[in-house]
Amino acid sequence: MIPRQDKKRLSLGSTILILLMFVVPVVYWLSTSSQPIIDRHVFRQAQTAISVKYLFEDGVSVFNYQTPVLGKPWSIPFEFPTYQVIVKIISSMTGWNLVQVGRLTNSVLTLLSVITCLLILWAIRVKEIYIIMFSALVATSSIYLYWGRSFLIEMTALLFTALAALFYLNLRFELRSSFKVVFGKNIIVGLFKFLLFTIFLALGMLTKATTTLPLIGFVAIDQIYIAIVLMRTEKHLLVAVRSGLIFASISFFATALTRLWIRHADALKELNANAEFILSKNLTLWNFGSLSDRLELSRWLDVFTGEQELNIRLIIPISIFALFLGSNALILINRSIVAQKSAYIANFGFFMYICGPLVFFNLYYVHEYYSSANLLFGYLSLVASSNVIDCCVKERLGGNQFRIFSVILVTFVCVMQLNWFNEHYKRSSFKKTNDALVISEYVKSNSLPGDRLITVGEDWSSQLFFLSGRKGLAIRSMSPQSIQSSENEIKKMIDNNSSSVFLIEKTSSAGQAQASYWPVSNYLKCAVAHQVGKYKAYKCVINKSDQ
Repeated sequence: MIPRQDKKRLSLGSTILILLMFVVPVVYWLSTSSQPIIDRHVFRQAQTAISVKYLFEDGVSVFNYQTPVLGKPWSIPFEFPTYQVIVKIISSMTGWNLVQVGRLTNSVLTLLSVITCLLILWAIRVKEIYIIMFSALVATSSIYLYWGRSFLIEMTALLFTALAALFYLNLRFELRSSFKVVFGKNIIVGLFKFLLFTIFLALGMLTKATTTLPLIGFVAIDQIYIAIVLMRTEKHLLVAVRSGLIFASISFFATALTRLWIRHADALKELNANAEFILSKNLTLWNFGSLSDRLELSRWLDVFTGEQELNIRLIIPISIFALFLGSNALILINRSIVAQKSAYIANFGFFMYICGPLVFFNLYYVHEYYSSANLLFGYLSLVASSNVIDCCVKERLGGNQFRIFSVILVTFVCVMQLNWFNEHYKRSSFKKTNDALVISEYVKSNSLPGDRLITVGEDWSSQLFFLSGRKGLAIRSMSPQSIQSSENEIKKMIDNNSSSVFLIEKTSSAGQAQASYWPVSNYLKCAVAHQVGKYKAYKCVINKSDQ
């Protein structure tokens, strides 16, 4: 942990209050953990879930895990499957439902991320009231309430990033306070801290580089700052240079390891003719967005508030920014020794909060759950900044005026967050079924495990494949050229274990018939077998003579 002069612990009352705050989130997570993958952003959730389903089966390892939705070969990996491995191991050992294990694992990782941030606040001697405020902000956040029970990798990367930050801050403050090599008298402890920092940083980068990369940027800037500050004496400068080289080497190692994984993942994708569009070189615009997109105010509002128009939720980013500026201004004026570490954490939190959306703009705009990667640090900045301002105001004026203001502000934000959650998230988390689930269960009950599935009108979503438990091919375009090129892909994915093929088509309207598109090829003879809402299921007989 970050060095702390006093060993005072949180009071019993504060500890109980914080625990009580998370009772409702935990109950909510438990009560919705058995929900099928039919809620929000099913595209990404099902993509993660289907990768877990086939992991460690039939020779599938972490290095060639499958997402069998674009035909053979089935392996088209993205991030390193850290979360997927954890979920698969727990599910296999316990025999519990895969989706439930995935959701609950994510919930535990969310709580561990919060605890890590609480350790940071406690270690820098933030007043208890602000630690309670941080807990309240997270416990009422619609982002962490809802996405804390999803089947996604985001919270895994967030935990590794927070842990890496915790150990970096510990090493950094030890260096600054003693002006000597961090290893100091106990080289084993020093090496162990650096090892843990390296492991967590590398795992964070491999699991989700977009979450952890801002931390590497912060470490680089911070080490340059330390070198500049310590240039006053040759002895101190050598310490700073040595520290900078160590952290630069660790960051380079984590980045290089991630780059090696990306190259490996791309090499596997290149084996699949349908996966060219998801090669890393073709995702630049998807990741970063265009300049014209970045110049649209409505998109920035969407990234930080969830809506493209001015709304009351704008108070959250405005408060984080205003308190960040205010705390830095007061530190420059007052130079309060007591508040310096809080100011540093406020700056760290703000950098982590703003860097992700600034760099990976389009990802944050398209995926609302991406906010889970940076909002926790925004809350961290908000309460650390408040602690700085409180200390500075009290030193000059006395009294608790700012503390009262902070309580009112955080209470208002918490009520607003809960209201947003009730309006936009609560209903979808209690949904038990939908048309996609019904049509998938029909396919599952009327086919064999070796049978294949083709989907049309769902882009390359994994949802129908995961819910039906069938591997197959997602036809992304209905053009004649696309249908013709799919014929060879369909033949490749059918083997001796395949007795039939099901095709699920999502039409633009419930009564619209699209049967004229089929048969997909001379190899399959298809006929409508079932319809649910906008979904039509065709059962296709394999023409063995064309094989």
